[in-house]
Amino acid sequence: MSLDVVPGRTLEIPLVVSAGELVSVASSSKDYWDTILVLLDSNGVPVLGADDSVKYFAAFDWTTPANGIYRLRITFFEGVITGALKVTRK
Repeated sequence: MSLDVVPGRTLEIPLVVSAGELVSVASSSKDYWDTILVLLDSNGVPVLGADDSVKYFAAFDWTTPANGIYRLRITFFEGVITGALKVTRK
């Protein structure tokens, strides 16, 4: 998924998962090199966060504890950056 980021915007992506599933997510961009993300459960409680996982890009590998819909929030670390952000679920 390729997303356009404007200053001050955090993007939210729903992740539908099954219990015991390995979820791998990676971010990248040709416009800027520093991303940050947080994964929230269905109640909005943070499950994990990532920053500088692969050089300066956020990424994670996570085994899900239960079925559900989680929310991935991601943005550029600097709140004034504009550009295209690529988020990949492997």
